[in-house]
Amino acid sequence: MEIVARTARSIPDHSDAPMVMVDIESIKLWDGNPKQNDEASKRLAVLIQEHGFVNPIIIWSANGVMYAGHTRIKAARILGLTQVPARFINFESEEKAIAFGLADNRSNEWAPWDEPALALALDQLEGVDVAAVVRMTGFEQEEIEGIKTGWEEPPEKEPAAEREPRVVVCPHCGEELSVE
Repeated sequence: MEIVARTARSIPDHSDAPMVMVDIESIKLWDGNPKQNDEASKRLAVLIQEHGFVNPIIIWSANGVMYAGHTRIKAARILGLTQVPARFINFESEEKAIAFGLADNRSNEWAPWDEPALALALDQLEGVDVAAVVRMTGFEQEEIEGIKTGWEEPPEKEPAAEREPRVVVCPHCGEELSVE
């Protein structure tokens, strides 16, 4: 991928788009979202329960359709939230909004972990019990142990059917949710 030389003035500036709270039921989802995120939304619900809803969804201001945040919306629904933070962005076109939605999902796949630095970061959580570290970071206990001991390759994940599910309690309704 080539970086095109641009001046700061030619880079789209969306700094004037404030974060606002939006009712979940009023959000129009992008029907073309290609991400399969049912399992990821369960795991993200645990992180939102732990840290709050930090990353807003992105809605194109011209048509009111959400192009980034589908997993976050599903996680919010699991938790029984009725509103989520959003930013209404003035994309130049629907093509730009779609491209941003795809890039938002794709960009987190580009960077590999620096395993020694990750092990050091996990060591900084040494005083926290392992179950809490799993809940706060999204890493499984086996992954944490492997990272800290410097495994060559992560072990194959056992099929979800063979793992013990973790249980999360919804803070709003008290329902217990199984997270695999």
